[in-house]
Amino acid sequence: MQRDNEGRIILDNLKIVDNYTEGRKPKIWLSDGQNLFLFKINAMNYENYAELIASELAQQCGLETAHYDLAIYKGKTGIVTPNFLKPNDIIISGEEILNDGTKIARQNNFKITLDNSLESIVIALNLRYAFTNIDEIINSLISMWCFDLLISESDRNMRNWSIISNKEGIKLAPIYDCSTMAFLNNDISSYMNRLYSYNTLLSMLDSLKLSMHYRKGSSDETLFTEFETLCRQNLAFVENVMPKLLQIDVEQAIKNIEKRHSTNKLGDKEFEIPALIGIWVNKIVELRKKDMLNILNRVLKENKELSNKRVK
Repeated sequence: MQRDNEGRIILDNLKIVDNYTEGRKPKIWLSDGQNLFLFKINAMNYENYAELIASELAQQCGLETAHYDLAIYKGKTGIVTPNFLKPNDIIISGEEILNDGTKIARQNNFKITLDNSLESIVIALNLRYAFTNIDEIINSLISMWCFDLLISESDRNMRNWSIISNKEGIKLAPIYDCSTMAFLNNDISSYMNRLYSYNTLLSMLDSLKLSMHYRKGSSDETLFTEFETLCRQNLAFVENVMPKLLQIDVEQAIKNIEKRHSTNKLGDKEFEIPALIGIWVNKIVELRKKDMLNILNRVLKENKELSNKRVK
């Protein structure tokens, strides 16, 4: 597709097939006659860049993710993502999964309360899809949760994750809606002017709360406490996923985005993401890498010491 002078895909030849009003930003489903595209409008601050960068970083980790591009439709600017559903796929929102789980639990007199936590989601999936192997979904959910922690994506609410069902079974939908990663839904230029010290930045990161938690009722726990709990309960899994997360390269991700948005672009000037965004996101991600690795290494060390004591 042709891009304009700002690197945005020009969608004017596509036709509107549906308006979608859920969420903070208006969305439009567009069609080229064969394929569907979701166009999201009215992003705040650097949210569009957040979607682009998060998608690239997820791909680096080997995670399935929605694909995003800057776009313009009839004078309105935003981002566009191709429909990731295949024929006969049915998408079921996290909200529906949790609501169904709660309903089934009540029908069977199970005294449980479900929230938007990994623990609750596993319970809800087991209730809705009884006798179905959901190990793959559980691994995908934990990987997504760790990825969100790494990039500081705080808004993985129950509408920002879904399950795909088809004749082959069920699986987690590709990661989508990462517009709050690294605080990019805010004016980060003002943040950088106010964050005079390394400790101030750390304090800001430490105060972040995720919409999706690891355990039920853990909304008051810090992210690091939740991640440490994950390490202690699923150490083998964390050891497997961390090398993939640690290979994230923000600079390379931005280069890929810039190259793609400069292809078929009008004008001679190459597309560039503001340098401020690259500096900021790289700093946030590198700090998170360090924090997560420190926690993992501490748990590994404690386990080794405990094992040595048992041997003696």
